[in-house]
Amino acid sequence: MARERVRVVAAPAVAAHTDAAGGTGEFSAAIRLAGATLDERTPSLTIEVQPPSHSLDEPMLLVLTLGLLPHRSRGWRRYEWRLVAVDGRQISGDAEMTSPSWVGWLVGPIALLPGWKLSATWDKVSREQERHSTARRERLALELARSIVRLRGAE
Repeated sequence: MARERVRVVAAPAVAAHTDAAGGTGEFSAAIRLAGATLDERTPSLTIEVQPPSHSLDEPMLLVLTLGLLPHRSRGWRRYEWRLVAVDGRQISGDAEMTSPSWVGWLVGPIALLPGWKLSATWDKVSREQERHSTARRERLALELARSIVRLRGAE
């Protein structure tokens, strides 16, 4: 990975998406963690960040109580990308990661209580899977590195 010079861009479909800057930022951070160099001028690879997919795990209890009772759930975020080499070869990749969240009408007022933190209610594994955590970026870096190895292996 140290010899790779990478440019990260939002795919055309992502350009209008509100999370485009955050998505490319996550990929840029992951590329730095993987040991590659970000290079806008003379890249050896371009990563096109595809539109992200999000989901919240909403159980039946939440539906039956019309959201009155707060419920701890696991949402997921799917990162998708396309690698394009200088010679035109391409490969697509993706990674799906979960994040804990609270859903319900009372979550907002409860969050206003002094000393209440959402992350304080998570176990250690859940805290490590938080959306912007180092562990999440490391996992994305690993998946990107695997895609680059697959692309380079096809040479």
